[in-house]
Amino acid sequence: MTRRYILIIFTLTLYSSTIFAQDEKPVLREYTDSYLDSIKIEKEYLINDYSMIGIQYGYGIMNTFFNPVWDAKNVNSPVTFGIFYTKHSKMFSLYPYFAFKLGLMYKHSGYEFTENANGYTREIEGATKAVIDVIEMPVLSEFHVDAGNVKILLDAGCYTGYRYAIHRYGDSVNQQYVSSFTSYDRRFDYGLKGGFGLGLVVGHMEIHLMGTLTWSLQNLYNPDYYSQYYYRFANPYDINISLGVHYQLARRYGKTRSQLRREAYEIVYNKED
Repeated sequence: MTRRYILIIFTLTLYSSTIFAQDEKPVLREYTDSYLDSIKIEKEYLINDYSMIGIQYGYGIMNTFFNPVWDAKNVNSPVTFGIFYTKHSKMFSLYPYFAFKLGLMYKHSGYEFTENANGYTREIEGATKAVIDVIEMPVLSEFHVDAGNVKILLDAGCYTGYRYAIHRYGDSVNQQYVSSFTSYDRRFDYGLKGGFGLGLVVGHMEIHLMGTLTWSLQNLYNPDYYSQYYYRFANPYDINISLGVHYQLARRYGKTRSQLRREAYEIVYNKED
């Protein structure tokens, strides 16, 4: 009988301890932010969808394509200035080296006629040279290849603009149009734009050296202004070399401190569970 009582008491004690053990909840430890920051998480070196804002200042060489062909030479444009916003994103959610650029630029277009084989120099309203002030808004797609802190940049897109002022030069310029447009001049502008360049990343700054070609699809004037039967076309184009500084509005590589801390928190507490 004594053995039977001892066996019953031992069985009840073991069963009750098992039940209480099942009812106990795990105690979660609280960790400080400094400890979570010390947790090592594998880094993924992928380009983030970050944004930039910056300025470009450059030097331009401009000319105009005339049809019928008129002899003209390049005109230098020492002041070209632009403000750009760049949004990096993944093309089709797959290709990370893509960006969308939107800008606002101040630049020039124009022409300067030279003597032809017969010793004759063309004129428009008595002017042998004209410089047009233009405000442009380019919309570009940018593809870039990143190698550490160096970037290779390729831009392609279009633009729209407005020819807001003109300056004519020559010995027999019509004084009425020295600094004024004629009734047949076209002031709204649009066309194509493309460029190639190099970028250097320094901290949160990026320095871009760009070469850009702009080709206007808008004629300088109404093609039939001189004759209803013989049309004249004039499409400005220019090459611009610019240097710019752009500031990153978010991290280019990796994750933010709060993202890393959240991942560390999940790793630690998942282990506790």
